[in-house]
Amino acid sequence: MTNGVTKLGHYSLEKNSLYINGFPLTDTVITRKPVLTEAPAKLGYRLSFRIVNENLTNPDSQSPEYKAAVESISNKMNQLYHQSNLRDQFLNCSITRLRTGSIVVDCKCFFQPEPSINRAVVERAFQDGTSNATGLWLGSSYQLQGFSVDSLELAIEAATYKTPLKSAKENFRLNFRISNLPYSPELQDSRSQMYRVNKQQIEKEVKLTAIA
Repeated sequence: MTNGVTKLGHYSLEKNSLYINGFPLTDTVITRKPVLTEAPAKLGYRLSFRIVNENLTNPDSQSPEYKAAVESISNKMNQLYHQSNLRDQFLNCSITRLRTGSIVVDCKCFFQPEPSINRAVVERAFQDGTSNATGLWLGSSYQLQGFSVDSLELAIEAATYKTPLKSAKENFRLNFRISNLPYSPELQDSRSQMYRVNKQQIEKEVKLTAIA
């Protein structure tokens, strides 16, 4: 290493002359502590069902008709679970796709990861929230025909320590003064033997210091 930043191989460095990217070493070198990151854990389920008393004529997801249907169905799905016995574990539902004709709905619903939450209880809550004397209804607007609930395979990241700058390469500009190399005009001439020899030696010592 550089012996308290006063030695570079057989070269002596002037104390406090080392700058990195224009900043003194004391301002630049910061102890990098590992960062604890934890992805938010959640359980996800894919629900699909058909709405038989409404039609979707425009499959373009940017069309006003499509957007209005997504908003209306999404609101009713969220209201259903907010009013269910899973309200404390429920996070949100979002519509992922609507298909034309009598509307086929695909959506994803998410819950807190508690032992009591599983595919069967999510399905039961949906059935309880849509069943009445005349069939299955989502709210008072949409009559349903059949539904399915499947678990989503979510990539949940466990708590991990991430150390910044571990794998990425970075370039730094180093400036320092060598106190035991007497000044010579040849050192300013990049074509001179003295310039080339010292340049190669200094680059070698800097590289060895970086590896160490």
